[in-house]
Amino acid sequence: MTHTVSAEQERREADLVERVIRSFDGCSDPRLKQLMTSLVHHLHAFAREVRLTEEEWTKGIEFLTAAGHMTDDKRQEFILLSDVLGLSM
Repeated sequence: MTHTVSAEQERREADLVERVIRSFDGCSDPRLKQLMTSLVHHLHAFAREVRLTEEEWTKGIEFLTAAGHMTDDKRQEFILLSDVLGLSM
């Protein structure tokens, strides 16, 4: 499904991303800054591409929170999630 957004909305979204990116200007670790900058760009691009709703965002946060609660020193749910998403391959 294609969602049409106004030029104003596109500008607001771009401005938001740039503000977040600038928040890393003081990062003393160049690699961390690169990783966080790329993460922000990709995460926001994903949210724009699918026009993520607040309800969907909340469900995603609840899923990640639940995975975090299941994680302990013997069980690492985020590694399993990485496997499921094919990132560990």
